[in-house]
Amino acid sequence: MKIVVLVGSGLSVPAGYPRTADLTARVMFGRDVFRNTDSSYSLDSGNDPEGPAAVAMVVAFLQRLGKLVTGYYSHRPNRLVNYEDLAYLVGQFADSESGEYDNPALGPLLASLRPDVEAILEQGGQDPDRRWSVLELATEARHYIADVVWRSLQQEHGGDYLASFVQFVRDDRLEDVSIFTLNHDPLLERTFRAGGLEFADGFGDPVNGVR
Repeated sequence: MKIVVLVGSGLSVPAGYPRTADLTARVMFGRDVFRNTDSSYSLDSGNDPEGPAAVAMVVAFLQRLGKLVTGYYSHRPNRLVNYEDLAYLVGQFADSESGEYDNPALGPLLASLRPDVEAILEQGGQDPDRRWSVLELATEARHYIADVVWRSLQQEHGGDYLASFVQFVRDDRLEDVSIFTLNHDPLLERTFRAGGLEFADGFGDPVNGVR
């Protein structure tokens, strides 16, 4: 017998990982998010004196994009903005501004957003000689989302409550078990390793702790 299992973020919530809505709120409001002088973002502390202004501009930019997402899904009132929506839009914006990818369909959208984005930059409190460009803001926002999400998920939490699921996957009567996870946290993989389950996740062996 072959089994296919699809799991979402609800699987990790009992372990203490944040829900999608919690991650989105932190991304959109910048709660306890700080910038560092190497342009990375961290939680609870940072070393960039100009970090608060940078975070404020990124948050304002993301909230403007959030309004765009909300309008797009206006026919689905229960469809809320999430951080993946924002990451996708920011990526499109940055790639278009940099010339990395040409997409004429984005022209009208970017043109309509540009006055708001330039106002965010003008009111951001940066020295005029060092003020970010539109591309720099979009690039910062892209890094900001990635950093906030992975740092929010980096703490290791136990998955003892998944023991019955591990037992199910280990069942010898099952010829093949394919598990598709929408999660960005490694709880499931770590739980399988702790339970002695062999599995293929598409990554190679670690090199200096990185896979």
